[in-house]
Amino acid sequence: MNSISLVSRFPQELIDKVVLENVSDDATLRSCALVCRFFLWVSQTCIFSHIELGADPTPSTPGPRACRLHLVLQHSPHLSPYVRSLRILKGRPCWAAENSSLQAILSMLHALTTFTFDVCDLNFQWNELPAELRTAICALCARSPLSKLQLTSLGKFTDPDEFASLIASPSLVHLDLSMIVLPPLDRAGMTPKRLKDLANFSIHALPSTMDAVLRFLAERGVLVHLRQLVFMWSPEVTSHIQRFIDASAPSLQELALH
Repeated sequence: MNSISLVSRFPQELIDKVVLENVSDDATLRSCALVCRFFLWVSQTCIFSHIELGADPTPSTPGPRACRLHLVLQHSPHLSPYVRSLRILKGRPCWAAENSSLQAILSMLHALTTFTFDVCDLNFQWNELPAELRTAICALCARSPLSKLQLTSLGKFTDPDEFASLIASPSLVHLDLSMIVLPPLDRAGMTPKRLKDLANFSIHALPSTMDAVLRFLAERGVLVHLRQLVFMWSPEVTSHIQRFIDASAPSLQELALH
């Protein structure tokens, strides 16, 4: 009896459990994917469930890493739905702006539930990214079933509609905004139903941005459904925090100040 015939006698649930016990061990998962077809699907879902780009120790590595992922998704498009979490860490130099593979990767993804864009550079401005890449990021957020979105150090936005597109997923539950600068959002388009499930909101921003977000969320009836609020406190934003608390008082269960 060969090994494949032997493995086929085991319940698939048992094989899945064996693989899932090694979910944090990439080397073992890659080995499991090569055992046989009974190990392949669950191994691939674990390997590709969370993708992180830009976390490499050397600035020359992130570009090739994105290129390799692009080639993999091109040759094996069935893997795209397995990517449920994407984290982009963009330090200097601006590899994200200069690497065409990133835009292509974003266009292939449509099943993300978690998206983090952390620039790690206080001097960065959102408008430094090419218009095509900004459009691709906004489109990804709008079409994905996102439940969690974290935007950190994206600098200044000049187009309110771009920000509205980033948070437009109707399934969004957790929104984290840190160190971004927004214009008035009065003209930003978004239907009220878009943020109906938002329950957890965290913000660290200047008073003008907090005011813009407060008005934006209040006009769409979102604040009355929030259960958790997290703020980075400073004396300058005390009155804005109080306004957030007052608006979300009917549903608020947890408040954190850092």
